[in-house]
Parts: sequence; C-alpha cells; structure tokens
Amino acid sequence: MMDRRQVAKVLEGIAGPLSDLVLLGEGHFVVAWLANGSSVYRFAKHPAAALSLRREACLLPRLAPHLPLKVPRPRYYELSLDPLVAFAAHDLVVGKTLSREEFTALGSHRQDYCAAQIAQFLIALHQSDLEWARQCDIDVRDFQSYYSDVAIRFEQHMAAHIRDARNCNYIRSVFEADDAAHFRSSALIHGDLSVPHILWDQEDAKITAIIDFGDMIIADPAGDLAGLYENYGPEFMRYLMRHSPSADLEALLQRVYRFYELAWIDWAVNIFEEQRRDDIPLVLNELSRLRHNAPLNVWRAMLPR
Repeated sequence: MMDRRQVAKVLEGIAGPLSDLVLLGEGHFVVAWLANGSSVYRFAKHPAAALSLRREACLLPRLAPHLPLKVPRPRYYELSLDPLVAFAAHDLVVGKTLSREEFTALGSHRQDYCAAQIAQFLIALHQSDLEWARQCDIDVRDFQSYYSDVAIRFEQHMAAHIRDARNCNYIRSVFEADDAAHFRSSALIHGDLSVPHILWDQEDAKITAIIDFGDMIIADPAGDLAGLYENYGPEFMRYLMRHSPSADLEALLQRVYRFYELAWIDWAVNIFEEQRRDDIPLVLNELSRLRHNAPLNVWRAMLPR
C-alpha cells in the first residue's frame, strides 16, 4: 500500500499541487484520500478492486442524472507504474452518515420523509436501464449457484464448530427451503445499502446522497431492502414500505427476510473460513437469535401500520 508521500506524488501528476491530503479511511477494496478538501481519491488494493472502480466510473456518471439523490460521478485512472496503480476520483459528496439511532430519534413525520427519499431512490435505481449496466460489465447474480456454493462452504468450514445441533439444522433448513429459486436477477442494485453509505443533512433532516457503489450487481431488489432491514431494523422498514410500489407487501417482505438470512449466513461462513476468531462468539450468539426467530414470522414487523 502506498504511503502519504507516494499518494501525493501520484495525485500531483494528475491534479497539480496539493494544499492538503487527508486519509479518509480504508476497507477491503480501497484506501480513500481527501485532497484539497474537495476531491476524493479511492486507490484500489488489488485487481478485483480496480475492476470495481472501473465499473463505477463507467456507470455512475450515466446513471446519476436519473436518480433523485446525489451519487458520486467518478473518473477512473490507471498509471503504468510498478506495480500498476489504479484509482478513481470524484468530487466530495457532502453529508453525515445516518445512523439507526439518529433515525429512531426523529419524529414520525421526518422518519417518513427520510424513508420516502430512500424509497424513491431505490425505485429509480431498480428501474434503471440494465443495458447500461451490461455495457459496464456489471455482474449478474445466479442465486441458485451462489447459495449452493455457500451451503457447501458452510459444511466445510462452519458446521463442525457449532455445538447446538438446532442451529446447524436451522441453517440447513434455510438452504433446503430453496427460496433462492424465487429470487430474480431483474434489476441493478446497490449491493451494500448500509449506514456508512447513506448520507443526510442533520439540520434539515433529509437524505442528501448515497455513496460507495462498489458492490453494484444485477440481482433481486430484495437484496437492497434486506440491507436496509439489517442496518435500520423493522421500524425503518415500516416507513419504507409505505412508499413501496409492490402490490403484495407480505410476499415482498418474506423474500426480503429470506434474503437477509441467506446474506447473514454467507457473512458467517466467511468469518469461519477466514478464521476471524474474535468475531466467532458474536456469530454464534446471533445464530441462536436467528434460529429462535425463524418460526415467528418476524418479517411481519416490517409491515406498515
């Protein structure tokens, strides 16, 4: 990974002299820097990250005018250094991340307004032209193949470490239900619609932007809703569903909750596969909670009142 001096040298060759350079953060895919207080530069950490940045730079500038909330409009760069340096640049998107606690503290009118903004964004995103996504090499999720692989990895890396057989049986029942057969790769989805990627104006209590589209994929729209449920809980979802175009909210929310379960199991398997020991107790506690909730139709808590 490049240090600050190396990053500054690269950026000066692209944008000219820098008055300021601040590390914004680092994830599995990128290291992000803020230059001159106004431009964000996201450096790829590996080839898969470079491909992700390239896809964002291909699609988002075309998509942005058709979305009701601000999104980044990145430009992609590759420099033939040794090794190759790949990064994307975009203007700083202003806003503070909207936490679950902050949303819960809002009055009902403002909660409904924020949820309506996100609902309108999702409708526009999920109805966007898939031909644009295909031209930018956005992947299409084959759900049956994907979750069949997760089931195999569960048996290989996780099952033997679960002492309570009821928890193992619960996970196997989720795979055996074959609900993935009902998922449809019919829309462009954000793929990681979570607290760090939803920005708002705290003073005006309104959503300002959606950021970080590195996990964009052609998949089932329920995937984005499941991410919102995981991050904001059923209270947020009740407001969101008030603005859903679905004619059958019960069927939609059952699909959302199944998607949530499968996505969580996928994450849990990764924890065991990567031997992230500090996270394993958390995984096992959450697994017991999910198994307990499985027969309770907890998705009904997402229905609007």
